[in-house]
Amino acid sequence: MKSKHRFLLRAIPCLTTILAVSHPSHAATQSWIAGGTGSFQDSTKYTSGIAPVNGDIVTSDGAGSNITFDNTSPVTSLATLSLNVTSGATVFNQSSGTLSLGTLNFGGGGGSAAPAGPVKEAEYNGYLIKATPYQESGQWQTCGVVSREIGGVTKEHRFIRADRFPSQDQAADQAIVKGRQIIDQQGERMFDA
Repeated sequence: MKSKHRFLLRAIPCLTTILAVSHPSHAATQSWIAGGTGSFQDSTKYTSGIAPVNGDIVTSDGAGSNITFDNTSPVTSLATLSLNVTSGATVFNQSSGTLSLGTLNFGGGGGSAAPAGPVKEAEYNGYLIKATPYQESGQWQTCGVVSREIGGVTKEHRFIRADRFPSQDQAADQAIVKGRQIIDQQGERMFDA
């Protein structure tokens, strides 16, 4: 009986190693906001609000996007970088640093999956809400901007919600509703971040 236990105790580290290798963690997909310009590491430029990390999948579709990658980025390896696969004209500038890619996809349909400007606008309690939904995985993602002039300076707060809809109009309507909620709940504090 003792020899069986010894065998099992010796086998556990091997099984653990095999399981760890055969079940890698899943890469997160980070999508650059169409028309955005800035640093690859700027989390505000991604629909999730989260900058990519090593092993992630990064996508950018949409006219006017300009992404700059340099040696200040802690990311050195991506599972996939997809540029303009369905539409758009993304510019990806690598000014310095090293970036290893598992897969590079690029193409272009010449258009943009996202609207050039706001789909709908609404004024509410002295704020302007702009609905800017964009396509994600075949649906329209709820997204918008709340702005207000304070002391002669226009302040903006961008928001993205998990809500997705089959039509652009439904997502735009929801963005106006969410914008009003943000105004009611946070007021001018939304611009402090």
